[in-house]
Amino acid sequence: MAARVCVAICIVSSLVSDAGNFGLSESESEHEVTGCFDFGCPDVLGEIDMNKEHGRIHIEAWLQAAPKTALIPPRFPQRKIALTAAEHTTRVLRQILPAFTPEPSCAHRAATARNVMAAFRAFATWAVALPRKNGTVTFGGHEHMGASGVALVWMNQVSDELLNFDWRKELLCQENPLSNLGGGFLGIARLQTWPWLVDAVALATAGHLRAVVPDAVLFARSAAEVLVHILQLQGQEPFMVEIGVDRGQTSELLLNALPNLTLLGVDPYPGRYNGQVSADRLDQMGAVENMRMAVARFAQFNGRGRLWRQRSDVAARGWMGPAWRPSRARAQGQ
Repeated sequence: MAARVCVAICIVSSLVSDAGNFGLSESESEHEVTGCFDFGCPDVLGEIDMNKEHGRIHIEAWLQAAPKTALIPPRFPQRKIALTAAEHTTRVLRQILPAFTPEPSCAHRAATARNVMAAFRAFATWAVALPRKNGTVTFGGHEHMGASGVALVWMNQVSDELLNFDWRKELLCQENPLSNLGGGFLGIARLQTWPWLVDAVALATAGHLRAVVPDAVLFARSAAEVLVHILQLQGQEPFMVEIGVDRGQTSELLLNALPNLTLLGVDPYPGRYNGQVSADRLDQMGAVENMRMAVARFAQFNGRGRLWRQRSDVAARGWMGPAWRPSRARAQGQ
């Protein structure tokens, strides 16, 4: 019987950033997180009038920040798959965006349609050419999925959204292009949350862990939303160890969402991350100041949250099992 997903729960530190919302960009020195693994973006997009200039500027800014990187270590082969799929998706979205200009000409709309199809063909060509390797994960009715399989399903999801467009209306200049293409734009945009799925499937496969990803989390708006769903499957009083806490935003969200959750956070805060001094990073990952923010967040929850400033391997050697609970911590004065 396949494990009822814990594929994401212990790998969240490799992917989930507390740095902001959903977009990621490159610095001159290295890939760094500068925004949105919180994935509120599709909801925000739905509230924007893309027929108006300020709305298009907002969308363009979001696309500029769309995922170019993620907190998947460079040595992991799934990093390239996740980044490339996200980049192809961004290109498709960029080609749709010109359709939302005020009163576009027929020639403009026809050119947009051709450009969208060209961007999608490039995505499909890349995804189909990936080496096929079976994995251990089932999701969305697909079995034996590995990282390359996720990329192929990702491409197929984009295809489904594009097939819902009435391309004849675009070529014949019928109907407002926003009403024709707007829903599909948002449907494709929500797929930008899938780097976590590529990473989760790759790590589960590497660990020979058979797992099922519930359909309910495939289009979750945030990685934390995925964790809430997983923790709700763990019984009345779930216990979680979070490896890699950073500022504690994910911890805070989980403790707020699940009143009976007990959470132990482990993070060494060494002042460096990925070979770089924390103060020189845009996200300040690994900084002691981030620990202070996390401590303040944990303090809200009357002992349900506890933070260890340790490396995870050191914490594991001293681990006494999931017996720690708030009542015991208070009794020990910890």
